[in-house]
Order: sequence, then C-alpha cells, then structure tokens
Amino acid sequence: DHGSGEVPLFPLAEYRELGCCTSFGEWQKDVNAIAIAFHPPGGRSVMAINCGGPGFNLSREFLLREVRPQLVALAGRLEGLGGER
Repeated sequence: DHGSGEVPLFPLAEYRELGCCTSFGEWQKDVNAIAIAFHPPGGRSVMAINCGGPGFNLSREFLLREVRPQLVALAGRLEGLGGER
C-alpha cells in the first residue's frame, strides 16, 4: 500500500514521473520518505539526499508538495559546486 490506496509505481517509473523515489509505509509502516539522486562534480558516483521520518509528522502530501522542491533545488546546487568545498 502506498499510503493512499494507489498502486505503487516501479522505482524508475516513479522517479521519471515524480522526480524522486518514495517510500510511504513500504519500508516500515509508520515511516514516510523521499529521495533525490544527483551527480556530484568531479566524476564521482551518483549520490542521493533524502528526507524521512514518522508518517504522523511527514505526510505524503507534505513530502511531495513542500520537501520535494527543496530537495530538487539542493541537488541542483550540489551538482553545480564544481571544485568548491
């Protein structure tokens, strides 16, 4: 169950549609989370940043509406750092 009665998407299809991976109760029934992949500069391996926590504090709607845009922006800034530290 994806927390809303929806049939969950396959991870790659979900990432293409939403721009992030999600877990709304699949990993642990009371935990919700989203994650965004990014390519760090310098040819490093792909990395991810995430936000997750208790479902009663982090609803699906909050994570997708409020947190996702911030993670996307952060990933963009991290990709653009180049040689900076």
